[in-house]
Amino acid sequence: ALDGHMRHAGNMGVWEQVSSVQSAVGEVQVMDDMVAIQGQTFDKPKVLVVRRIGGMEDIPAGVTCVVTRSSMDVLSHIAIRARNQGVMLSTCHDDAAFDALTSL
Repeated sequence: ALDGHMRHAGNMGVWEQVSSVQSAVGEVQVMDDMVAIQGQTFDKPKVLVVRRIGGMEDIPAGVTCVVTRSSMDVLSHIAIRARNQGVMLSTCHDDAAFDALTSL
């Protein structure tokens, strides 16, 4: 909650890139958390729009991007996994921008 206010005060924008890649495409899947998909493999590329991330989640094979409202440490388990797997991982600090993604 404080991150968004600090980013606004510092004129840093609403997006925080935790792990970046050249391109991340796939079918958009919106979910509350990633618990139900732990250990799964997706045959088609997926872009996950996730409301909450705790930081200890694994990123299933086939996921190209994870966008969340949750702030996370760049050294969290999921952040390290994203970088190692070449998956884009971003936090959106704006309700309206995130809600627009959930309607895709």
